[in-house]
Amino acid sequence: MHAQRTLPRESYDPSTFSTFRALERFHILTLQSKITAYDYYMSLQKLTNAPALDKQYDRLKPFLRMVREWRYLKLLKRAGRAHVEDGVENIAPGGLCLRHPMCPRSGFNLPDNWETIPDNLKFIYTLVIAINANFRLKRRAVSNDARDPGLVSGEGYFVGDAAYREHILQYADQEDISTCTGFAAMAHANTKFNRGYTTTGVAMVVCARHGFILANGVGDLKKASDRYCNMDYISMSALVVYSLLALLIFSYDIACQWEQHIRDRLAYDKFPAHLRIALPDDAKLRFMIPKYHFWGHTEENHSQYSFNLVRGAGRTDREEIERNWSRHDATAASTREMGPGSRHDTLEDHFQWANFCKLVDLGRSFAKKLRCALKGFPFHNHLWLQFSEVEAWEANMKRDDPYYLAPLGLTEAQIKAQLAAEEDKRARMGNVSLHKVTPSTIIVELLEIEDLQFLLKYPVVTRETSTLVVDVVDRRAVIRRRIQAVWEVQAVYMPTVARLVASHAQRLPNRQGSGPGPHANTSSTRPLDPDAPERVPLFLPNELEPADLAESTDGLRDIENRLREGQMRSAIDSLCVQLHVRSRLLTFKARNDRGQRQNQRSNDKIENCLAKIKLSTTKYRRARTAKVVLVRPGSWEDKWPVLKDSDIRGLSGIEPQVDEDEEPTGWQQANSSAVPEIAEGTLRPYS
Repeated sequence: MHAQRTLPRESYDPSTFSTFRALERFHILTLQSKITAYDYYMSLQKLTNAPALDKQYDRLKPFLRMVREWRYLKLLKRAGRAHVEDGVENIAPGGLCLRHPMCPRSGFNLPDNWETIPDNLKFIYTLVIAINANFRLKRRAVSNDARDPGLVSGEGYFVGDAAYREHILQYADQEDISTCTGFAAMAHANTKFNRGYTTTGVAMVVCARHGFILANGVGDLKKASDRYCNMDYISMSALVVYSLLALLIFSYDIACQWEQHIRDRLAYDKFPAHLRIALPDDAKLRFMIPKYHFWGHTEENHSQYSFNLVRGAGRTDREEIERNWSRHDATAASTREMGPGSRHDTLEDHFQWANFCKLVDLGRSFAKKLRCALKGFPFHNHLWLQFSEVEAWEANMKRDDPYYLAPLGLTEAQIKAQLAAEEDKRARMGNVSLHKVTPSTIIVELLEIEDLQFLLKYPVVTRETSTLVVDVVDRRAVIRRRIQAVWEVQAVYMPTVARLVASHAQRLPNRQGSGPGPHANTSSTRPLDPDAPERVPLFLPNELEPADLAESTDGLRDIENRLREGQMRSAIDSLCVQLHVRSRLLTFKARNDRGQRQNQRSNDKIENCLAKIKLSTTKYRRARTAKVVLVRPGSWEDKWPVLKDSDIRGLSGIEPQVDEDEEPTGWQQANSSAVPEIAEGTLRPYS
């Protein structure tokens, strides 16, 4: 930019000028990064004369005038006014806007017979618009319309000033829109500092599918909050071009309040004639709440406003207008100090740039969405077929209930009950058991003792305390009594157990000896007693040699096999629940916990959850390893695969992940010496 040291004169003899290159650079920089004209001007000045030791002549105001004219020329260029005979004359309302090519418009992108298509396909031609207000784009009481008129008034994205002002003056006493949402507190928090502002925000209407700002879909707010008169006028201004509407959906974060009495407010005797349109009937007009804002409302009587439940809504979240605000909020620092005309012209330029970027990016955007749709088609087609079953069931509820998900198998408790019922049936048929304690009861008791032994042998809690020591002693006494009782009955059904018990007793070291014995584990934090009940073998069918098991009662192997499968199912169910719990705990901790005390409480809860995850994991692995010994590898492994550390992860993005090729991280390393890795082949027949 070059500036002579003389005052600016008339346009036919200018003394200050700028190159197109300088204006183009500033224009792109301010649209993309929201840099102010002052910062750009000072940057040029520093590049020209950084020390600024001599006198500097201020040419900022002439530069602002040139920038404003440049913006207007760009609006005309993008709107194609160079190809119109009258050029800048007689521009229709919204004529300078880049219109959304996908919004359904009769005579533009709709087939001739679109009104006669079946009702189940009319959602294709649904117009979905989103409405919202932004209280950051304020304007101070600077200048006025007479001193600073806008170059664009009604021909762009803002509604016409004169008619809009005349309309809202009729509702000076109208109250703000009431709401049942918790987001209202945040909205009003942004508007409590309004003294000295003549404009307190901006309301906008966009296409909810792709985020295009609609022509004449923006208007200033002249009060602390949005009112019915503002939102009604701006919404109808944007909809005038869509004269025929098959289906219309309004998306508004307080739609549950705004929709009330809307037809009365838009009556012919109350609303401006140039904005009167025929809204569709109630069956084709819906008022919805965007997905994120929906959960801030009360739940009662609000299902009708959920985009998750309305037909034809698809996967659109309708929060695109919020993403639009994030792009324009950065202009608030400069536009709040502008006059009314300069502010409107600046915002018009930024709004058109946003639409222009969306327009040229449609090809890449649609290609990306198409690839995503093709990839997800099999899954969603399956869901659609299930949904069709739901519709058929609603028509005839004597059909199979599609909402009922049949369990894939029996849990451990259900298998125990099933075994007890089978033995009771055999007893009533005359097949009396060898002992009053049935075979299935013996196997169930042995498995319960096995779980108790595991908790003592590999404790999750490693801190030694006096209370813990007493608890260990008590639990050992319980296990010892239960083992003695079960061995007496077990010998009835498994005669070889008596010999194995005696053999085990002979292997124990002398109680008066000084050595720890051959079974001692010197790596453990607690001295191990080889005669401790948690190390006593239970002689389950999977631990016996085939010859020893041949002397036992028939069916014991099958009983343990069924119970092991129940253990795996129960362990997996418990593991899934605890992984969900851990995900929620981690997310809650990251979002809410501040300070040592809160973090310690959350860490304790997470540690308890991790302990349950470990127990469920090892239980599954123990049960699966035993099943491999019982029935040998086979097709059942497709249903019950090996549980890897990398499989144990939640849905949260902050969950610890494990790579099978790397060292375990996260909870897999915690207490690794206390909980062993239960791999295939770890359990072998007792000998």
